[in-house]
Amino acid sequence: MKLTNDQILSIIKVFEKMLSEAEFKPCPFCGQAKPIRYVFEGPHEITDGKDLGHKPGDNWAVICPMTVGGCGTRTGYRDTKQEALKVWNTRV
Repeated sequence: MKLTNDQILSIIKVFEKMLSEAEFKPCPFCGQAKPIRYVFEGPHEITDGKDLGHKPGDNWAVICPMTVGGCGTRTGYRDTKQEALKVWNTRV
């Protein structure tokens, strides 16, 4: 069986989504496991983790979104996605 380019791209997108969701620990307050999301706040814009022109000075956070049953908890804003993720996954 030979896959088309569109089928291959579709499979890759599924795996990328699985990997990106796997990196977040569940919310420490409500236990919501998925989908925990990145958000960034830049000049005049807040998005749902989509990098739509991220510029230096924009700030990243991780949020447990109420729109999917979460509690709204979020990290403070950090300079990078990686820093926000590290704060989210740190438990004291």
